[in-house]
Parts: sequence; C-alpha cells; structure tokens
Amino acid sequence: MPTIHGNLAVLYSYNKDFLNAEKEYLKEIEINPANSIPYTNLAKLYDKLNNPKKAKLYRKKARNFPQ
Repeated sequence: MPTIHGNLAVLYSYNKDFLNAEKEYLKEIEINPANSIPYTNLAKLYDKLNNPKKAKLYRKKARNFPQ
C-alpha cells in the first residue's frame, strides 16, 4: 500500500514536476521497499526523462517481486 510519498509522486509526475516526482518515489521506496509499484513508476519516469540506464535498473528491481 502506498504512503503519502507514492501519492505525491504520482501527482508531481502528472503535473510534469519530474524532479519532485523522483524524490517522492525514492522516499516511497525507502519507506516501503516491499512494494513493486514505485519501482515500476520510477522506471516509467526515467523513460520520460530519457534515462534508459536508470529505467532499466528500476524495471529490473520491480520484476524481482513475486507476482
């Protein structure tokens, strides 16, 4: 279940405030590392920012969770 940081990250991303979205996704991961959703969302954010290395890293981390 996401914390307020996950929700803020989605709102920041929606409003194209990608720097704050990234910060909030990372805070969400720090607080709730067993949730795959912020890893997936962060990978999508890095795709938008044309950062394929980071996108690949977080996509890989998201895939390590049981389905």
